Amino acid sequence: MFTRVKESRNGEYLQVVENYREDGKVKQRLVKYVGHYESIDHALDQMRRELPLARRRAAAAERSPWQAQRGRALREEANHLAAKLEGLRRFADEHPDVVERDRARAERRASQQLEARKKRREA
Repeated sequence: MFTRVKESRNGEYLQVVENYREDGKVKQRLVKYVGHYESIDHALDQMRRELPLARRRAAAAERSPWQAQRGRALREEANHLAAKLEGLRRFADEHPDVVERDRARAERRASQQLEARKKRREA
């Protein structure tokens, strides 16, 4: 297993994938969608910070009779974030080798992006 950064029209997002063979061909399977984060560590840190805010927003909206429907939607989003955070924590605990390789990948990527910015400024 390893992490990769995929690019789309909506930006870049992090995935955990694994290679496998099927009928003699090498294929890849998505193991976990991490999201628009730089690394697994970054995702864990950001989700941990975002969760209390999401829960407070949901609670505030639920208290208002005019925003009850919005409050339910925000509560559902907060619960989804909590489940995603817990799943990512479990994954990190079960696969510390993948997390360590992801840290190295994120550091290399940050260094490459910094070098590219310097070159663009010099040009």
